[in-house]
Amino acid sequence: MKLAVRALLFPIILLVSFLAESTHAKQAHNPPHLLKISVVDSWPPYIYIDENNQLAGQDYELLKSVLEEMNYGLKLVSNVSDNRRFYALGHALHEVVVGAFVNEERAEVSRFSIPYRSEKMGLFYTDPDLFKGDKLELEEKFDLKPVVGVMNLAAWAGEAFEELKISYPENILHIESQYSRLKMLELGRVDFTIGDTVSIEQRAKELKITNFILHPDIIFEANIHFAFSKKAVDEAFMRKFNTVLSRKLAEQNIEAF
Repeated sequence: MKLAVRALLFPIILLVSFLAESTHAKQAHNPPHLLKISVVDSWPPYIYIDENNQLAGQDYELLKSVLEEMNYGLKLVSNVSDNRRFYALGHALHEVVVGAFVNEERAEVSRFSIPYRSEKMGLFYTDPDLFKGDKLELEEKFDLKPVVGVMNLAAWAGEAFEELKISYPENILHIESQYSRLKMLELGRVDFTIGDTVSIEQRAKELKITNFILHPDIIFEANIHFAFSKKAVDEAFMRKFNTVLSRKLAEQNIEAF
């Protein structure tokens, strides 16, 4: 009886094994599904085009490594203006954005990952007499004299600063290129620039600009996420992505320790 049962089970086991191996082989040879990504301005150390005209940067490498485990890849598409990147995300002109703050408007078109780093928005200036003390008090500066600064107005710096941008459009001007903003400040054409403190300090060092002063009163600090177009991925994708991302971040922390 036992021999008869074994004889019946043996071909079934062989069939299941064959199907499993075939499925694994098929998955291994499937080309990765490509998600569209775009880069407008160089934003070191997070994402930029390197000297070989290839995407590079800390955020890009982390995103790429997570997607590779999910059999996804990235395809560079035509540049999308930074102040339209979430409009573009909503229309799937590109499908993933790095370095994203979360707000309600963006959440309408995006699925956000768990946070993978934090970011500080700070103010840099060159005239040591322009800002004194520990508080920025930009409203008073703008009301008392024509102090003018530049930033990427598409950058999110919190609700309070959004109201300030609306109230003082002649004092906070939009320049998309980080390089242009830094050179304008270096040459004295503007009084200050606002942006991510890590990126500005690294870019200033690369440009050999040494006279920038970072004000101690940080404008905004928040968690940073990857943002995916709702038209490109679903909730199941996000659950898997966040699982892999969480493990990658834990591994990074262990290596840093």
